[in-house]
Amino acid sequence: MARDMRRVQDQVGSYAVLQGGDQPHDLSPPPRTFADRIDRFFHITARGSDFKTEFRAGLVLFTTMCYIIVVNPDILSAAKLDKTAVASSTALCACVGSIVMGLFANLPFGTAPGMGLNTYFAYELVVQEHFTASQALAICMAAGGIFLFLGLTGLSNILVNNIPLSMKKAIVVGIGMFQTIVGLYSLGFIEPGTYTVLQLGSNIGTTDQLMGLFTILLISLLMLLEAPGSILIGIIASVGISLSAGFAPLPKAFVGAPDLELPTLDYSVLQTGKGWISVFFIFLVAFIDVGGVVLGIAAQSKELINEHGDVLGAQRAFITVGAGICMSSFCGTSPMIIFLESAAAVQQGGRTGFGAVLAGALFGLSMFFVPALSAVPRSATAPVLVLVGSFMMGAVMAIPWEKINHSLPAFITVCMITFTCSISYGLIAGLAFYFILNLPFVVAKIFNWRWLKKRLTIEEIIGTPIERQLEVEREIEAERQRTSVFMFKIDDQLLHDTERSLPLKIGRRFTEPIDPAGHAKHRISALSGV
Repeated sequence: MARDMRRVQDQVGSYAVLQGGDQPHDLSPPPRTFADRIDRFFHITARGSDFKTEFRAGLVLFTTMCYIIVVNPDILSAAKLDKTAVASSTALCACVGSIVMGLFANLPFGTAPGMGLNTYFAYELVVQEHFTASQALAICMAAGGIFLFLGLTGLSNILVNNIPLSMKKAIVVGIGMFQTIVGLYSLGFIEPGTYTVLQLGSNIGTTDQLMGLFTILLISLLMLLEAPGSILIGIIASVGISLSAGFAPLPKAFVGAPDLELPTLDYSVLQTGKGWISVFFIFLVAFIDVGGVVLGIAAQSKELINEHGDVLGAQRAFITVGAGICMSSFCGTSPMIIFLESAAAVQQGGRTGFGAVLAGALFGLSMFFVPALSAVPRSATAPVLVLVGSFMMGAVMAIPWEKINHSLPAFITVCMITFTCSISYGLIAGLAFYFILNLPFVVAKIFNWRWLKKRLTIEEIIGTPIERQLEVEREIEAERQRTSVFMFKIDDQLLHDTERSLPLKIGRRFTEPIDPAGHAKHRISALSGV
């Protein structure tokens, strides 16, 4: 919900920005430069970030998403849509959607016509159901209208925020596994098995695989050394080596004029029950997919979660996606969603919509460089999916595995997302199990069945309250920081002065972890002669 901002200037000329809800109070002096105004608008400093970090996150976001400009036309060509026009439409929708996401929702999420829904559009609606491309686009437009309505009324935010916390964590883990499988499959390390679901790739040792391993190791080493922009550096290095060594073909052309052809939508399909069934399915898949991605990616950063455990700007994100689905249908391409690759931007340090705006601007420029973007090899982007997937595994620690009514639905969610390669199917299956397992105890609470209530307390039924759960997570994180030497940075000058003023036999211990803003506040307790 949008809130008015009131600016108050007191007697000494101090400046305050008073606003409710999502953002902290900003009591800094009034902005004097353009950079200060940008900082204020996106709350860059308030969320513990800076311009360099947000800039790198935007570049990483665009780099990991730009493949959709090349892949989407190939898939939608099965629906007899012109590939050149679809490429331009895809870039345009990604440009507008990402910029609006950054300006309106202030989230580091990139939007574009999504993988999965484009396959459903081409092969299910057009090839199997025998809808025309114009009818399929009308179906997507109707689904986008429903999506937008739920976003404007706030119902989408209510539905997403009422997902149990254990299921939210399971979504994070499931998305991480999903991304890892996609990355390994793109590199050829795994393939569909003859006697098993998956098996080792039949062609191991290709240049793409070697470059993929090199990219993973390079980015990992850079992150170990805490090099800023490690993911972006790894991607650029991989692209440069692949093109210069001949591992990837150079593009035939670098610049091409965009070709936009706005199609005519055939709304007659909405007069049939078959058409509305397809509308409902597209809406359901898009809604659950976007909700899962928003929850899963935002959970990687505490700066994107408020004190109640809700995602900042979630309602505006849903409104943006709903409007984006309508726009993509109007432009002649498949429905738009929030991309999983946004997790790479968050992992790179992106905390505001500045990175999304930058990525959107680059998508706008890419409309003129579609041939050049086709030269970015998979060996440069697929390793990022594997790495980010590993980063998201930490959420598994927050799932209460000792409680079967929480652990089994979470486990089903992770498995279904991983093996069906669908966030929607995984979340539906997990919520179904959660409802079935907890229904008897909810009924017992309502009808006061004491013999059953003794088996499980109401807190175990509905999950620990979010505030208490967040407090537990903060305690776990603080303890982990205290016991891990890699989580601390020593003030060298303070340590040097302490060593000079005390005997040689000194025992030191850290008593304060790094605070959420990332600034080290350490005190060294010195015990001599003990």
